[in-house]
Amino acid sequence: MNMKNGYQFIKRILPVMVIGLALYACDTPESASLFDEDYQSRPAPVINSVTPDGGYFAGYQEIVITGTNFTTDLSKLFVYFNDTRVNILSASETQIVVRTPNLVADSIGIKVSVLGVEAFSNSWQYRLEALFRDAIEFPDNENPWASTRDAEGNYYASYEASGAPAGVKKVAADGTVIDPTFGSAQSWFYRSAKVGPDGGVYLIRGGAVPFVYRIDPAGGTPSSWARGIGRTEDITFDASGNAWTGGTNEGSSSNARLNRINPAGVATRFEFDAQIYALAYADNHIYVAGTREDPTTEEAISYLWRVELLVDLIPGAEQEIANLTAEGAVGRPTALAVAADGTAFIGMDGASPLYSVSSTGTVAET
Repeated sequence: MNMKNGYQFIKRILPVMVIGLALYACDTPESASLFDEDYQSRPAPVINSVTPDGGYFAGYQEIVITGTNFTTDLSKLFVYFNDTRVNILSASETQIVVRTPNLVADSIGIKVSVLGVEAFSNSWQYRLEALFRDAIEFPDNENPWASTRDAEGNYYASYEASGAPAGVKKVAADGTVIDPTFGSAQSWFYRSAKVGPDGGVYLIRGGAVPFVYRIDPAGGTPSSWARGIGRTEDITFDASGNAWTGGTNEGSSSNARLNRINPAGVATRFEFDAQIYALAYADNHIYVAGTREDPTTEEAISYLWRVELLVDLIPGAEQEIANLTAEGAVGRPTALAVAADGTAFIGMDGASPLYSVSSTGTVAET
């Protein structure tokens, strides 16, 4: 075909092609279109509250986000702390449980997104604090043995200097040393300390020493306070102002006791068959961390128990919260504290120094 004939052919066929394309477009069904004019997006998620309220610790345990328009399908649910996506532990249409990220800030925006929903939730402002911080700085030649804190935030630390007992120093909440000799030095170390409801600092030498020392709120030389309580390792105080102590029985069943000591220093003893190393009080319960021998292997097994205080502050039956050894905690307990939500923090003398135990007995290295 020469160029002239080719040109004439295109002129004749082009109108037919245009008409054909127009007819094809008119006959194409609407279902082939990617646009659905009847599509309605799901409503955006809404955050109504976060528990604990206001703030919590960074990188620690769980918080609960409560709201509406969430989903149970975790593959379609996203939670962000600022730009950090966090791990979702469980979810319903109205609640999401997440672990806090290791993000420390006074103002963090929490947002929720659901796959297929156009908009994010509202931004909920939250605070995350560092779980650990340096409370007291000691010079290179000093080492702490025990510490406690009063209601004003001041710290009291039993310590050694150049290998010798140096007494108890008082330190402000910001780390400033108020009095380096608040408690006069003696020829021994204290391994436990608690501030009592009277403002005095109560100290435990530990081991075979069967009494408690006390420093007046104004400071001075520690003096013996309560006696007749057997070997003693730790002390705590209940809501009525009584002290509770416990210790190791060292093969003598007469030492296997919890001791309730009234403000006058008079002790009442209750049987508790264990090597007790740490005590704490919370919500009308005495928490006990210690060891008990396995009757088959004769191995010392570490436990966390608690006992409810009944009428007249008589301890009820022990309740095992966690078998620490079975849950992977190494060593024996050395210290114990209980948070407001029932979480216990246990110091151990093994490779990992701190564990948390939830109110339901879940043990985690912290």
